[in-house]
Amino acid sequence: MALFSLRAARRQAYLSIISGAISALVVFSVFAGGMVQGALFPTFVNKFTYTDAPFPMKLYDFFNSTGPQTHLDHGKLLVWCFIAGFAERFVPDMLDRFTKK
Repeated sequence: MALFSLRAARRQAYLSIISGAISALVVFSVFAGGMVQGALFPTFVNKFTYTDAPFPMKLYDFFNSTGPQTHLDHGKLLVWCFIAGFAERFVPDMLDRFTKK
């Protein structure tokens, strides 16, 4: 019986890690898109030039060339991504607030 519980707990742990990583990526994208701004939130810069390619930006290019502007902004991003990954309802509640606006 204990072995079955351990297997179920392992599956739940993997799902929690995946869910936290997806939530952190959503928060990263929200900040990179400039949807949330203020002193507590990081400022992002995009180093990708659109003259490099005539096609839309690929997701790899977005994550590779977009990032926090300063070291302080990088620290803010790490804190917010940790909060998003740790708190289960943070990202869904934030997205609900965006859709109401």
